[in-house]
Formats: sequence, C-alpha cells, structure tokens
Amino acid sequence: MALSLGCGDSTGTGSDGTGTDGTAGTADTGESSASNSGDGDGDPSTGDGDGDPGGDGDSGCVVGSDGCPCTPGGGCDPGLMCDGGVCGPAQGDGDGDPTGDGDGDGDPTGDGDGDGDGDGDPTGDGDGDGDVPYGPCPSGDDDDCAPGEVCVTGTSQNQPWSLCTTACQGQMQCDVSDQDGCANLPGDGQNSGFCTPAINCSFGNPCPMDMECFPGFQGNAPSCMWPDP
Repeated sequence: MALSLGCGDSTGTGSDGTGTDGTAGTADTGESSASNSGDGDGDPSTGDGDGDPGGDGDSGCVVGSDGCPCTPGGGCDPGLMCDGGVCGPAQGDGDGDPTGDGDGDGDPTGDGDGDGDGDGDPTGDGDGDGDVPYGPCPSGDDDDCAPGEVCVTGTSQNQPWSLCTTACQGQMQCDVSDQDGCANLPGDGQNSGFCTPAINCSFGNPCPMDMECFPGFQGNAPSCMWPDP
C-alpha cells in the first residue's frame, strides 16, 4: 500500500540556530550610557570644582585683587581693602582722595594742607607756624625760614641772636609791615643791610613778642632780633 506525504510550508531550523533560508536570528541589544556626575563648576575637564581647566584648584584668582583673598598680612591691591579676608573696593570717606582722613588733600596726615607734615600749615616743615616773615633760625639754616629769606645770626652784648630776613639797601625794600625797616644788624659780621621787623625799638616801642631789642651797629638804630634760647 502506497503512502503519500504532504508537504508543509514551515521552515526548518538548523542546529546552528539559523533558519533554512540562511538568515541568522537577531537579538535586541540595549545601549548603556554612563552619566557624568559633574562638580558644578562649569568646566567638564578636571572635576576639581575650581572652575578652571588647569585642575589646580586656584579658580584663576590672584591674591590681593578684587574679589580674591587678601594677602597673609591683610593687604590688597591699591584702591582695595581687606574685608573678611576678601579684597574689595575701599570704602571712601567722601573727600575724593584715597587716604581715608576726610580732608581731601591727598596726604594721610588729616590736617587738610596737603604738605604731609601734619601741622596744618602748607610749608611742609612741621612746625605749625606757617613760616611767617622774620622768624627765628637758631640753627643758622636757611631752610628754617620762609621762601626768599636767609638766616642771619650774630652775637650782641654776649647774647646770640638769629633772624630770618632779606637783604636790603633802603627802607623801601622792607615792606612786610609798616614797622619793619632796613638796618645793619649788630654782630653778624656783615657790613650790609637786612630787613628787621622793627627798628628804633625801645621801652616805649617794644619788639614783637619774644623778640629782643638789640642796639644798632656803630650807632645805627636799634633793631629787633630773636635771642637764642
């Protein structure tokens, strides 16, 4: 008896997992992605948190500059001040100069005269007298006198004296005040005239305070000079 076999359309599978049509089976593969945690500083390269790619942790801040740490001694760049360990703009005093003394003259003495000696007069010698004409100069130094004056020293009646003055050849050349005049000063060793704050001084015509009336040279009118202390 003959048997008949039916033919199906199913595809067989080989032992190597391939179909009879030679097509390999495929499997879904997932693609994993690593996540960058980051340090929050804005640069992706170093991960050190300092915000610059150098990786040295200094954030590019220069010590002593604006917004950066002060020096170990509390110093900052000019125009900045150290506040809480960080440099920032100096708090001004409203006078327009950076000294902080409020006088606006640019020197740190606080006296407002701008010469830096702290005495309140603009002469810069620190003595506070403003270098009035005909001042004393016991040191014999012209620098102790007002501009344009010279220091003349001498001895009369065993009393040393000094006077800041100018040379003169007549009364009209001495015009600091109505009382001054030109005289040959006694004991100065110079045969020339110098202006004095007062001539013809006497008991009734006294010298300015703390000055002394000295007799004139060879009969000349008496003059006022500063006795040395």
